[in-house]
Amino acid sequence: MKPDSEQGCPWPLDQDTLVYEVENEAEDLAPGESIAAIEQAIVLWNAVLEKLEIPLRFREKQGEEEVHVCFSWKHHDLNTPFSVAPVAHADFPPACGVLSTGLPRPVQFEARQDWAVDSSDPDRLSIVFVAVHEIGHILGLPHSSNPRSVMFSSWYHSEEPTEVDENALRELYKEHIALNVSMPPGWPEILLPPPSPMMLAVCAAQA
Repeated sequence: MKPDSEQGCPWPLDQDTLVYEVENEAEDLAPGESIAAIEQAIVLWNAVLEKLEIPLRFREKQGEEEVHVCFSWKHHDLNTPFSVAPVAHADFPPACGVLSTGLPRPVQFEARQDWAVDSSDPDRLSIVFVAVHEIGHILGLPHSSNPRSVMFSSWYHSEEPTEVDENALRELYKEHIALNVSMPPGWPEILLPPPSPMMLAVCAAQA
């Protein structure tokens, strides 16, 4: 059965890296400011993933490698199912994608909105604020009814992941956490059996 996007779904167990790229930037900001804001939001989520011991991290694209997440500024079709006047939207991991199941997973900001890097300008939308929410969807989190969550479906959610979000992510990625704990860093992927008494005797004789 396909995972339900209303309940959320994680990335596969063998997925340890989410390579991202920024396709374009907000037209009303200086070059590089949009990218810096997205990086700030990613830093917040990577810190949560590390804290929870979830073996998954976002990393910027290098060279020609495959992209898992693409950030961009687009003119939304106002007839899309997201809202009457969408500010941004993102899809879920491929297993429970709404728009598609392929890569890269989209995070699209409305190009017609007035954007700022953060919440310092009350007349503009904060990229960091919006990106934190949308990246939560990329990780598989659905909307939350808890106003303390960054996934709360209104403009009054937290500006960065909270304990509520950590608990939701911990539950969503519990199999990943269990696997990560059972395989300490530095252990080989193929575990060799312990040496037999005969092998130990041979090694001792050769020493």
